[in-house]
Amino acid sequence: ATIDYNDSSNASPQMYTTSGSAAAAAAMMDDDLPEFDRTEEEYADEMQRELGDDAPWKRIQQNTFTRWANEHLKLLNRPVNDLQHDLSDGLALIGLIEVLSQRKLPRHNRRPSFRSQKLENVSVALDFLENVEHIKLVNIDASHIVDGRLKLILGLIWTLILHYSIQLSTWECVPVDDEIPGRDPTPKQKLMNWVKNMLPPNLPINNFTTDWNDGRAIGALVDACAPGLYPDWEKQDPKTPLRNAKSAMDLAEEWLGVPQLIRPDEMVDPNVDDRSMMTYLSQFPNAKLKPGAPATRRGEPPQARQAEARGPRAGPVRCYGKGIEPTGNFVDEPTKFFVDTSKTGIRAPVSVRVINPQGQQEACQVRSPDADVVECVYCPTMEGPYRIIVRHGPEEVPHSPFPTLVKGPEQVNIRQQQQEPPQRPVETRPRWKKAYGPGVGSDSLPVNKPTWFEVEASSGGLSPSEVSVLSPTGQPVPLKAAQISPNKVRYEYTPTEVGTHRIDIPDVPQAPYLVDVVADPFLAKQCRAYGRGIQPVGMRTGDVADFVVVTPDLPARRGSSGGGDPLKVTVKGPDSFEVPCRTQQSSQQSHECAYVPQKAGPHQVNVDYDGCPIPQSPFDVMVAPHKESKIRAYGPGLEGGVVGHPADFVVETNDETGALGFSIEGPSETKIECSDNGDGSANVRYWPTAPGEYAVHIVTNDEDIPNSPYMAWIDQASDGGLNPAKVRAYGPGIDPGKLHTVGRATEFTVDTRLAGPGNLKVSCNDADYKAVDVQVRDNKNGTHTCRYVPVSPTPHTITISYGQVAVPGSPFKVNVQEPSDPRRVSMYGPGLEDGVEVNRDTFFVVDCRDAGSGDVDVAMLDPRNEDVKLTMIDSSRPAATTTSPQPRIQLDPGQYYVGYTPKRAGPHVVSVIFAGEEIPQSPIDVNVKPDLSQIRVEGPGVSGKPVSVDDPQKLQVHGLRRAGLDPSAISCRVSQPNGGESAGLVDPVSADSANVNFDTPEPGSYVVQPMAAGAPLCVPVVVNAAAPSEPSRRYSPPRRAAAEPSAYGPGLNEATVNHPAQFTVDTRGAAPDGQLKVTVEGPAETPIEYSDNQDGTCLVTYTPTLASSPQSPYMINITYNNVDIPGSPFYPDVKPLPALARAFGPGVDERNGIRSGSATSFSVDTSKCNVPGTKIQVNIIGLNPVGHELMPIP
Repeated sequence: ATIDYNDSSNASPQMYTTSGSAAAAAAMMDDDLPEFDRTEEEYADEMQRELGDDAPWKRIQQNTFTRWANEHLKLLNRPVNDLQHDLSDGLALIGLIEVLSQRKLPRHNRRPSFRSQKLENVSVALDFLENVEHIKLVNIDASHIVDGRLKLILGLIWTLILHYSIQLSTWECVPVDDEIPGRDPTPKQKLMNWVKNMLPPNLPINNFTTDWNDGRAIGALVDACAPGLYPDWEKQDPKTPLRNAKSAMDLAEEWLGVPQLIRPDEMVDPNVDDRSMMTYLSQFPNAKLKPGAPATRRGEPPQARQAEARGPRAGPVRCYGKGIEPTGNFVDEPTKFFVDTSKTGIRAPVSVRVINPQGQQEACQVRSPDADVVECVYCPTMEGPYRIIVRHGPEEVPHSPFPTLVKGPEQVNIRQQQQEPPQRPVETRPRWKKAYGPGVGSDSLPVNKPTWFEVEASSGGLSPSEVSVLSPTGQPVPLKAAQISPNKVRYEYTPTEVGTHRIDIPDVPQAPYLVDVVADPFLAKQCRAYGRGIQPVGMRTGDVADFVVVTPDLPARRGSSGGGDPLKVTVKGPDSFEVPCRTQQSSQQSHECAYVPQKAGPHQVNVDYDGCPIPQSPFDVMVAPHKESKIRAYGPGLEGGVVGHPADFVVETNDETGALGFSIEGPSETKIECSDNGDGSANVRYWPTAPGEYAVHIVTNDEDIPNSPYMAWIDQASDGGLNPAKVRAYGPGIDPGKLHTVGRATEFTVDTRLAGPGNLKVSCNDADYKAVDVQVRDNKNGTHTCRYVPVSPTPHTITISYGQVAVPGSPFKVNVQEPSDPRRVSMYGPGLEDGVEVNRDTFFVVDCRDAGSGDVDVAMLDPRNEDVKLTMIDSSRPAATTTSPQPRIQLDPGQYYVGYTPKRAGPHVVSVIFAGEEIPQSPIDVNVKPDLSQIRVEGPGVSGKPVSVDDPQKLQVHGLRRAGLDPSAISCRVSQPNGGESAGLVDPVSADSANVNFDTPEPGSYVVQPMAAGAPLCVPVVVNAAAPSEPSRRYSPPRRAAAEPSAYGPGLNEATVNHPAQFTVDTRGAAPDGQLKVTVEGPAETPIEYSDNQDGTCLVTYTPTLASSPQSPYMINITYNNVDIPGSPFYPDVKPLPALARAFGPGVDERNGIRSGSATSFSVDTSKCNVPGTKIQVNIIGLNPVGHELMPIP
């Protein structure tokens, strides 16, 4: 993966930072194909590029070696531009060797022209190296140099560098940590250990290549060689490596005289080789700081002071104590002093030489020479001037050597008063006393560490009880006294408080002694802190900023304040006010700390132990304002991992927009891989190469998301054969193709038999990132059965890690549905209500939104118990893709549109099955009305001709099939002239026709009414029967009214504004040649249209423009020959336009009811209100039982 260095992240000083964006990382993976995906030709080409002369590392090495050679050849004014060709005549090579060896080489040809002359010159140089300098040369001869064999030429130059620049340098006094007994350390080991001793311990350096890529290590080395020259190297951003390296290398060249044998851009190149870096770094041991260097102490401005160094290793080393004071030291009296190197940032041993007045070296005990504060004790043996030489590493510290004048034993004469001879024995007192030892002679003592002093007298008579030690608070300090001899007592005590202690010793002139007890930084240096709460960036107001402080493994004891915990943590906010911080000891060595920042801005976390700050304290934390974000991250890689294994996590954007990026800070550079899943989530993987704490930053728009950075602790890989890649997880509980149900347990199995020993961790979260409990059962055979119960109808994510490493396939995502509840399914719509007609498209809705998930089956049976064809549509299918009938409402997920076109009139039954169970509302009866407009009747009475009495009569009814009627379901009622009724005989002729047979036994008018399902099919047919003797009589006078003109149709009873209304006037039984007149009166003028059907009937159409009211009704007058027909005038109810709109759905369905506090819905069908040129506006007002208006949900 490529490393995207930028200035958007503020990495902590000791960290390597690898960063990148999701898009760049995804593209990167295509370029980083594994070897098994390459063809043999591609692999060969890759190896050729890596081993070729133009390989990046070879170019860097050639450039570095060329600069190294020119740095030495500049004394001869004979530079080389190309090592491959400029050494071929041997002259430049001979000159280089003469400068390096400081010797003249044997006679050679100074103007070589022929190949033989060039070979001779090169042979002279090689023979000198082997026979005089005793440098072993392998596999190279003169012809290789003359012919320009670059690989062998670079090998020769490296041999010269190794011998003259590295092996002969001045670090023989530095111990080699990994030296093999009985074998001399290699030059590389020497240089590496010198570098490690120079650099601070919080900057681990383990190689000469990648550990230097961020440019901070070279800055630390420059500041170590000349403390104060580059004090702010720790604050440099690892994401600006070129700037970091250039700043440090420029200072080294200007003030230390270290030429840039390697360029800054080459040092930060991941392809840099260790030989080039060693060549450049080998100059630093011999570097000398130039006078006037702009050195500053950390936190001081550059003009604060000039460098105090005597050499590259001198620095702010502080020496203090009685042992180096100009006066105050005595013969045979042990004295001591301290060397404090904690401020140098350099790890190097402290050595001390004590030179007496005769120039001889006396013994000096240096305790813990590698510690930050070293205690040095010596005992002068003679009077006179002493010199104390102190070295930190190979160089003397500032002001060394320290002169001190040692005097002889100080005698105290005690005058004895003359007195009368005693009557009894009198105790003799010593003539003089003296006290010495660190317990009384030191300028400062470390707290909680035992110390001692001795009291000596010229003669016996000492009493141990006479001596006392008082603490700063006036409390007596326990003393242990031991009688060494009759005239010497040794005292030991342990100060437990910081401050001035008073030692009272009677008869000693210097008493009382005042000794300062100070906090010992030794213990504080052993502490460390880690956690999110001390990260430079990422914290936000309101976050719990937690971190852990690890302290030395010591038993509980009194602290520096005289009691309590020696650990002290304080947090200061941007206004310098203290932020409360909770500290709780979780184990013998660990303390959990947490604070909650309330204000945005810089915060400072101070961590002290035993009165001294721990390493890197105070911690600067920039707190950002609180931010809400939908982006979430999860996975084992955010919590921990193992060196050498991938650390995986997942980031889900949840439809939040913005550039997404990642950066990882930790003890090693990490490779980041990212793959976009195409669903708003990304799988991220990084590869830690060193153990320790890593800060995983997830940023969007250059800001950390909430909870970022995530702190992951990476452990060192064990030798137990852990291989998480061989873990296998399987089962329905992690099967993405299986639909799970809320509340129903599911299981899966994790097989770790081939993965070695490790800890299995399984977690589950729903889409709202709520934790779901997972029960893991060890089957005692290397497999584990995992069981969980989904808690919400949202996708669940199962994460499985083994040995802190994600197993193959993790995380697993499964879908979860609501539990099925058929009782919560509702049905509504016009297709379930009265008014459904044959051959008219209609529909209804099955609403399963509150019923959970389940299959929906809908069936409908007609009067013959045959299935009605249904069209079922859900929200996933747009209406444009379906056939008629089309939905007229907007569907939500869980709603189903069911459309149908009934073909038969009569009772229909609708059944709904949900999740295998019939819903309570099912079945529903739907009565489908026939389409009577399709019915046509022929026969006597229709034509108006009379029939003969006693003649069988027959009416033919046509159009039954189109009307949706079954001929077998037709019946007939005949009203006889005498007022009685009889049933006609119906004889089905075909699927579309039936004959109605009836008799006319007596003269008069017969009213024949064909019927279906108890409802009339048409207008009653009047048949007049006459006796044979009265053939001219058309009508029966007593029943004249039955043959009068009649009117029928919906327009006589009701109408709608702006919609045509129709009715029919039947004059077939009236007097011929009569005059028909129809008028419509009302609140507004109403146009009327007539249409003669040519069968004795007339269709009348009128269109009202205003609605009727009791004060302004409509009146339809129908007269025939100026006589009102029966029923005239008619008074239709003309309704306004909204009367055609229909509301339906669960929100207005009284049969279903609604639940308090739950949202509901209904639909308004205005399709029948559409009138050209009109605009429809729907206003909905809902009131609750107390009269308050309901608020609609948009």
